[in-house]
Amino acid sequence: MKRDWESIVTEYYDPLYRYCYQYHGNRADAEDATQQTFLKAYQSLDSLQQDSSLKAWLYSIARNVCIDRSRRWKRFLQLLPSVQEDPLVEPKLTTLSRGLLELIQALPTKQREVFILRHWHDFSTDEVASLLSISNGTVKTHLKRAVDTLRKELESRGEFSSQTSTDKDLKPSFLSGEHTP
Repeated sequence: MKRDWESIVTEYYDPLYRYCYQYHGNRADAEDATQQTFLKAYQSLDSLQQDSSLKAWLYSIARNVCIDRSRRWKRFLQLLPSVQEDPLVEPKLTTLSRGLLELIQALPTKQREVFILRHWHDFSTDEVASLLSISNGTVKTHLKRAVDTLRKELESRGEFSSQTSTDKDLKPSFLSGEHTP
């Protein structure tokens, strides 16, 4: 069991760290939230159903940890955290990507969560709906609104042209080497 747990941590640490970083916007909170996620997951490993997705279960725990931490430390957190230097994130960011990250962090909470889970962590709309306890239609609505908001902001900055680009162009490949536009 210990060997299995080590391989789970090895496989999921970086993606969960990036998720927590995207939620909190700073390295210290992301590290704490990621460690707390794995601690809670280990303590409740027995509650994982055989037919459940390990990935979805871990992201669900991470989401709840981030929400709890955010509530607990709300007065200390900035409303719109700025992009800080981070070894897992910053080297891959371009000027446009930093701006896009800031725009994504400025989205309403539900839109941001749905967008990040769907486009950065490759959850299906059904998985996002299940993870956030909302309907598939609501997920699609949040995604559409998020993409529309991002497109409008990027167009106003002259960094995006709707005539030559598609929704896939908004998929931020800069945080994960596994994505390509």
